[in-house]
Amino acid sequence: MVDDAAMKLGEAWKKAGNMDEAIAAFENLQRRYPSSEFVPEAQKQIRLIKAFDIRSKDASMQKLALLVGDVIAQKSKGNLAYRLAEIYFFDIKDYQLAADQFAYALTVDLEETLRPIAWFKQAQSFELLHRKKERRLQRKKNFFQRRLFSTILLQCCIWWRAYRSSGCCSIHAPPAVDGEA
Repeated sequence: MVDDAAMKLGEAWKKAGNMDEAIAAFENLQRRYPSSEFVPEAQKQIRLIKAFDIRSKDASMQKLALLVGDVIAQKSKGNLAYRLAEIYFFDIKDYQLAADQFAYALTVDLEETLRPIAWFKQAQSFELLHRKKERRLQRKKNFFQRRLFSTILLQCCIWWRAYRSSGCCSIHAPPAVDGEA
């Protein structure tokens, strides 16, 4: 029961947009109730928040400033594209732009030691992009299912009210059929 409340607290923080508190609540659940049935879901929520919701603006700004300095110093285009891809991937969480930058870095003069990492990160970008789209589609599906259910329920209520007020309905006895008495 207490572990359920801890899970709900994490979900509430997440809905409120406070991702740091949400992660803290989910981690607290794992630490205090390691055998809880909610631990796998808490772990999943932590992974999702870290993959899609936490953005590091301060670190991104510092990395971008350093990148601009290297552009001015006319450093290797491949290495610049790779670093920009990392900023998109790790800090901004824009996986489409990260994949594009990793692809560009691989087509120009990227250091040989970074090439395997760029291939891997490009693949990871595509995977996370796919997961993000799946999440978005699932949310839309859930919204439309709730909306459809509400509409059907409303229509049933309207129909029932109209049926009762028309006098066709008798709660105490069914209507008489010809030939029956």
